[in-house]
Amino acid sequence: MNVRQATNQDETKWNEFVFKFSDSPYHLYGWKKLFENVYNYECPYLIAEDNGEIMGVLPLAITRSLLFGFWACSLPFLDYGGPIIRPDKTDVTQCLKHFSDDFPHVNNVDFFEIRSPPQPDTANGLQKMFEPGNVKYLSFLIKLDKSFEQIWQTAFDSDLRKKIKRARKHGISIVEQSLGNGVGDFYSAYLLAMKKLGSPPHKLEFFAALPKRLGDKHVAFFQILKGSKPIGGALVFLGNMHMYYGYEVIDPQYKTLRPAYLLYSEMLKWGCEHGFEVFDTGRTLYGSGVYLFKKQWKGEENLLPYYYAGKRIPRQDPREKYAALSTLWGKLLPLKLTEKIGWHLKAGVGQ
Repeated sequence: MNVRQATNQDETKWNEFVFKFSDSPYHLYGWKKLFENVYNYECPYLIAEDNGEIMGVLPLAITRSLLFGFWACSLPFLDYGGPIIRPDKTDVTQCLKHFSDDFPHVNNVDFFEIRSPPQPDTANGLQKMFEPGNVKYLSFLIKLDKSFEQIWQTAFDSDLRKKIKRARKHGISIVEQSLGNGVGDFYSAYLLAMKKLGSPPHKLEFFAALPKRLGDKHVAFFQILKGSKPIGGALVFLGNMHMYYGYEVIDPQYKTLRPAYLLYSEMLKWGCEHGFEVFDTGRTLYGSGVYLFKKQWKGEENLLPYYYAGKRIPRQDPREKYAALSTLWGKLLPLKLTEKIGWHLKAGVGQ
């Protein structure tokens, strides 16, 4: 077995392999182009082959930052990463070892992070070779194997249904549309929300590039309206049968109207109507307010482990480590300045 770096000529067969052995839109080759073009990451996307046949793929992004160090991640910003390995023709541990041995940059980085590989066998193999992270992330998996009407009656309790109806009474509505038509309004709300959180924002180009790099088939956008006024939205990444909740933003002044409840309800309805089987609510820190919100929807808890190797493995959640910086960011910096310089910090921390 040999390992080489993928080129743009490999894109079609890379994506075919990913969806044959997983259902992860986070492993699409288009992310490589997006990371390279928007954030100037070095992205060695690795292919393990045996006699020209793909046995596994490993997407990587490497960042160099004076503040956050020199590290490799699979994958920054995203909920899932790590290798996708063909289980019927290769040993998972052996393939992982080939990736590790044949990747020269790993020995030079401060640390190497793999986020929540979608294949259980791969996760088991990583446990033998890497150190598990200390922070407990999880998602909730909501099955869409019934009609939305049945989900409404059996999975939503009376309190949840009231909150959804209350949002409608306040004039909130959800419209599914192309991201290209709504990205400007989405980004305006996103900047406000990220400043309130004390977190640096992505570039506008990050969101604008998603349909082009991933394809419309793998990106859905739901805009939140108050009357006819856009007040936020949500981005969902699509596999063949799974929906993955990516980004949600709501203008902070409208949060008391409960738009998030109607948003979730409408996305689940859309998923049922379009033949998806599972809605993945996305990475969540255990015990947080977001965790409590997502728990109401009666999904199955799904642990999202992180794995590390290297000289300086992080022992602390970045949100705790940089809490003081986050407070200053949210309170002191003007909104325009957070937009102008925030992406540099965003690229360094990869969150």
